[in-house]
Amino acid sequence: MMMKGPLREILPIGPQKVRVKLPDGAKARSVRFLVGEAKAQWRQSGAWIETTTPPIALHEVVAIDI
Repeated sequence: MMMKGPLREILPIGPQKVRVKLPDGAKARSVRFLVGEAKAQWRQSGAWIETTTPPIALHEVVAIDI
C-alpha cells in the first residue's frame, strides 16, 4: 500500500524534568511556561533552576525571569 504525503500525527509526551544553569550571581524571580500558560512549580539551588513541565503536545517554552 502506498501512503500519500508525510504522516502528521502529533503524539504528546508526559511531564519532563528541566534543569537550567543560570549565569553566576543570577537569581530567578519567576518561572513560567509560555505555550501552555501554566504557572511553574520550581526551585533554585545555587545557579540551577529545576522544574517539571506539564504534558507537552507539540512544544513548550520555559521563561525564566531574572
